[in-house]
Amino acid sequence: MLGNVKLSGTFRDTVVGDSGSGSSGCMIIPLTAYCYSENEVGPYLISEVKPELTITSNELWVKFSGEGSYCDVLITVTGDVKGLTSALGKLPKPLPLLYGGFFEDGLIWALVKAGYVKESELPNFIKPRQAYYWVRGDVANNVALSNWIETSNPVFLDLLIFAYEELLSRMNEYGGVKVSYITAARAKDIYGSPQQSYVFNTLLRGFELTGDSRYLKGALKALECYNVQPPGCLGYIDLGNGLKWFRWGNRHFLSTDPQGWENLMVLNTHLMAVLSFTEAYVRGLCSECVKHALSGVEAVVRLSHEFQRNDGYLYYSLYSKAHMGENEDDKYPPYRGYSLLSSRLALKASIYLNHDELYSIAKKACLMGYWNVINGKWSEYEAVARCLSLLYNKEGNSDLLSKLLNILKIAYEKGVRVIVNGYGVEDALYAQYQPATLIQGNAQLIYVGPRQGRLLIAAYSGGGARIVVRNYGSLSGHGVTVRGINVDGRGSVSGNEIELQGEALISVEENIVKPAML
Repeated sequence: MLGNVKLSGTFRDTVVGDSGSGSSGCMIIPLTAYCYSENEVGPYLISEVKPELTITSNELWVKFSGEGSYCDVLITVTGDVKGLTSALGKLPKPLPLLYGGFFEDGLIWALVKAGYVKESELPNFIKPRQAYYWVRGDVANNVALSNWIETSNPVFLDLLIFAYEELLSRMNEYGGVKVSYITAARAKDIYGSPQQSYVFNTLLRGFELTGDSRYLKGALKALECYNVQPPGCLGYIDLGNGLKWFRWGNRHFLSTDPQGWENLMVLNTHLMAVLSFTEAYVRGLCSECVKHALSGVEAVVRLSHEFQRNDGYLYYSLYSKAHMGENEDDKYPPYRGYSLLSSRLALKASIYLNHDELYSIAKKACLMGYWNVINGKWSEYEAVARCLSLLYNKEGNSDLLSKLLNILKIAYEKGVRVIVNGYGVEDALYAQYQPATLIQGNAQLIYVGPRQGRLLIAAYSGGGARIVVRNYGSLSGHGVTVRGINVDGRGSVSGNEIELQGEALISVEENIVKPAML
């Protein structure tokens, strides 16, 4: 396969290999090409190959020798090869939004392996390594945003802005961003709750980073999709009395409906919608969003006897509960993570909205997960630490802090790293843009969030770990200035550095300047 791209500027004739080539201080570097074949659904991955680039005059010729219908390659032009290589090495491959964003749908085959779905029951268009286009933006948001805040490497800023623009360009009139998700692949126009929630969060973070009002408008536009019924967008299931259950997706291959409309009522994705509406409301962006958030909260409360087991476990969906029985967490262990994800989402929404019933449901699920980890039945250390941090933030209870630090210690001793910063999609309350970076040794860090005017960070190290807490400033004027640091526990402070020798609760006094909201 051979394709060409016209270049502007002056280039010498050359063949470009892995090391790259160019002029005027710029290097052209071809990255791995991913080759796909197609079926009636879309592409599926065949192979990975190294492309060969040839520059002739102002034309760049790209050649691959790989099987499949086509290959997807990312070509980079940079004056900072070391910075680019370092940045790309921290990102997943292939990278969504830059490459075509195709991934094997591991969920389908994990379900088959677990015996949840028989391979013979799958539609004939689903093939091993089947791919889907996932443009939701959380990969760019979580990985690239974190690295931009912590390193100021401009490559990450370029990746973020590329992602923001791509998300805006893919929105329909209702704010929906299509995704050819394989589990819903019978239809061409697919929308999903994770998609819409991550688009909202990613563009909102984009506005906070850049100050570009288009990203804030796009974030709010993404929420409209939840209230536009299929096939126009994602929509909801009407439970009556003003209660809504926001759909996992508008279509699903397991649905009994001949059109594939999704009625599986998935808990964690419903809560993603609830939390997105909630965050828009508490940030003062959307006054009517509280109505949609509370409608979804009351729906969870009404159906809690269906979704929550007596020990606190939260089922993934009513469909999975019916097909796998009450012990789905033992039959398909990844659902344990979904239970804890639902707990975390519900905790955040309940804290923002001051909703005691939802908080109680979520707390029970979190504590159930804690005891299962402590007793060696589960291994979801980070997920339990996340929900415990929210419980402690809400209650300030010393027992909850002890449980949180205990989880960090056990994970450390088992060699499981737990690093949860405050600026990802699903991290600390209100998204805390306060860099706290490990510069020596090994340590566990989890942002608890703001409490009583300070940012709290729970930490653990076996000894000799050093953390630096820095100021932060963005293009939008959003910034954080550190005024003081205190450590309660086994640690010491010197300037803006902390040395850890065991369990500690770090308290950061800071001045925060938020960007102006429209």
